[in-house]
Amino acid sequence: GKVEDSFDAINVLTGYKDYTILEYSSVEQTEYAYNQLSQLKNINVFPDSVVYVSETADQDNTTTETASVGSHYTWGAGEDYINVDPYLNYISNNQDKTVAVAVLDTGIDTDHMMFTNRFLRDSNNQIVGARFLGDGSSSLEDDRGHGTHVAGTICDLTPSNVKILPIKVLGSDGKGTWAYVLSALEYVINLTEYDIVAVNMSLSGDNYTNAKIQFDEKFTSIKNTHNALSIVAAGNDSRNTSNNLPAC
Repeated sequence: GKVEDSFDAINVLTGYKDYTILEYSSVEQTEYAYNQLSQLKNINVFPDSVVYVSETADQDNTTTETASVGSHYTWGAGEDYINVDPYLNYISNNQDKTVAVAVLDTGIDTDHMMFTNRFLRDSNNQIVGARFLGDGSSSLEDDRGHGTHVAGTICDLTPSNVKILPIKVLGSDGKGTWAYVLSALEYVINLTEYDIVAVNMSLSGDNYTNAKIQFDEKFTSIKNTHNALSIVAAGNDSRNTSNNLPAC
């Protein structure tokens, strides 16, 4: 809902579809504003939190050479692991309509060879995508590499009718906020003109109850609107997923 009183916030950022981020100079002021806003009708309020890209330590700020494994670039694609080729042969012969996977991540390298003819495009042949970082930029380019890695894996293991819908919610440091991610999910929900079959979020942060409620609502809306799967990272740190949002 619309916030009429910011309770002396030092920064106010208005986001997509009435999402508002309020920043305060102290924990005490934050708690006071939270308590006041929680009493208002038609406003859902939760403590925003930093969300991190889900990657292993050796992925962090490193560059590796692309190496093929049989006919694929993705480790584990072959018959010793998930044996993806029989699936690809079947699905390529039985489905030809354009569908999309939304990738909420660090953006995407739009010039990478893996994405030739693999972006979801609008009627003007422009890439369909969005950026939710609150910095005024509209660039979808990946300045970390993780979103490109995730989208590349999806393209490598799916037929060409599956297109990528890139949504940048994490910056070059691999961080964003829950408000960015929730705004991105609302954006996906409203893309009713496209056949979106999955929303991928290889990211995680701390589980706040009120934020979890927001995610439950968004995942339900994505299912009802697009009949799409919401796919989330379990994490790489052997933590109980009840502590990780959105995996919880």
